[in-house]
Amino acid sequence: MKSTPNLLLLAVGLSLVVTPIPVRAFRLAVLTDVHLDLNYDPTVAPEAKCQKGQLKKSSTVAYYGRKNCDTPYALVESAVEKIRSLNPDLVLMPGDIASHFVQIPLAQEFSVRAYDQLKHVLANFTSLVREKLPNIPVVFTLGNDDYIYNYQVPAEKIKNDFYGFLHQLWIADTAAV
Repeated sequence: MKSTPNLLLLAVGLSLVVTPIPVRAFRLAVLTDVHLDLNYDPTVAPEAKCQKGQLKKSSTVAYYGRKNCDTPYALVESAVEKIRSLNPDLVLMPGDIASHFVQIPLAQEFSVRAYDQLKHVLANFTSLVREKLPNIPVVFTLGNDDYIYNYQVPAEKIKNDFYGFLHQLWIADTAAV
C-alpha cells in the first residue's frame, strides 16, 4: 500500500528535527439501503413484489433480485463478501436494513407478528455482517424503514424492548470482541 509522508515537527531544545511519518489511507466502506427481503422468491414476477406465496410466476429465475423488488439475501451476502475483500478499516451501515414490506401503516393497529418479523430481519442481517466481517469494526444505525411504523420512533409500549434488542444485537455482543 502506498503511504504518503507527513511531517512531524519536534522541538528539541533550540534545534528543530523534521521526521517523515508514513500515513496509510483510511479505508471506509458504506452499505446503505439494503432493504433485505427474507421472503424474496426468485421465481415470482416483479408485479407481485417478488414475495413468497404469490401465484404470479416469472418466466425467468432471478436469484440476485429484480427491478421493483427488495433485495434478496443472496445479493446482500455477495455485497458483504465484496466489502470483506476490500479489507476496510471501518464499515458504516447507515440504515434501511429492513424490507419495505415489514412495516405496517401508521393507521393500522400494532402487530406482534410484524414487529417480530422486523426484529428477525435486523438480527439476520447483523448475524451475516458479524460472520463475514468478524475483525472489522461496523457501525449500524437505523433508517426510516427500520421501525415498525415507517418514519416513527417505537411506541412507548415497545420502546424499551426494541432499543434493548438493538443494544444486545449491535453493542453488547461486541463488547467481548
